[in-house]
Amino acid sequence: MHSFLLALPFESNGDILGNTVKEYLAAICEREMKAVQNLDRPLRSEGIVGPGGYQPNRALKLSVCRDFLKVVNHILPPEACLTPVLWHKDLHLDNIFVNPEKPTEIVGLIDWQNVHVSPLFDQVTHPAFLDYKGPKLEGLKTPCLPENFEELDEIAKKHAKELLVAQTLYKYYDLYSASMNVPAYHALRYQETLQGEIITLIGMILNDGEPALQGLLMKLSNKWDQLICSKGGPPCPLQYSAEEIDRQPELEAKWAEGIALMDDVLESLGGAIRGWDGWVSHEDYEALQQKLELVRKQFIEHLAGDDKEAAKAWARAWPFQ
Repeated sequence: MHSFLLALPFESNGDILGNTVKEYLAAICEREMKAVQNLDRPLRSEGIVGPGGYQPNRALKLSVCRDFLKVVNHILPPEACLTPVLWHKDLHLDNIFVNPEKPTEIVGLIDWQNVHVSPLFDQVTHPAFLDYKGPKLEGLKTPCLPENFEELDEIAKKHAKELLVAQTLYKYYDLYSASMNVPAYHALRYQETLQGEIITLIGMILNDGEPALQGLLMKLSNKWDQLICSKGGPPCPLQYSAEEIDRQPELEAKWAEGIALMDDVLESLGGAIRGWDGWVSHEDYEALQQKLELVRKQFIEHLAGDDKEAAKAWARAWPFQ
């Protein structure tokens, strides 16, 4: 599946589209604010919140949303990335049907229920069938085996070869997009900028991530003259107290620790996806139930050791009840 098959652009007036994109992002932010304000249950973290961990903060969520609205008009992507598109974001191999006689011929795609029209920069992503989570290579750097490859044991060599194949496919997709779908390529590059990271996170504030977004907004305020004023923009509208600046790294570190803990637990359970709520196939139920209890015990023992009070606290923090 090539990138030029994934995006279906619609004709639209550029000036009108620019205004609409600003309103679209502001609407996403205001939706998050309304949800935070009106939520009738305690806030939940995407990570695991143990003793001394980061507790989701309603006031901080609203604060970063208000700060986002102050800068949204100045961090929009280039006009080429604003085109409204349909984009299938779940193109893993189970959702792609090919001609068995000619495997390069795609005959059908399924699982369209979440597909919608929105700006290219908000939709574009590498297809799920690449399944690449390793380090990204910058520029035109060619993927290669590590210099000490011959010194590695057989298992390490196998992993190195698998990484090389995955990196090569991922890089090839980037380069092919650059030649066949220039707007998509630029939209992918925009997502890697500071402005793009901020826009990506704003739609997730109800669920999590306010310390990370505040950190990005603080970084934007530090680089405002370079990124915005140098292009004719106004003075920076963001202001942070010394106390907020000192506190933010600690909050983000605690938040990241909770996310890392959840990732470790999910990996121990066999790669269950984030947000997993316990649904499994009938065939896997008994085995995974036993595995879940084993992982829970290991989790508590690892973090609490012989401290009984800490064990009780980490047992309460266990996310799957």
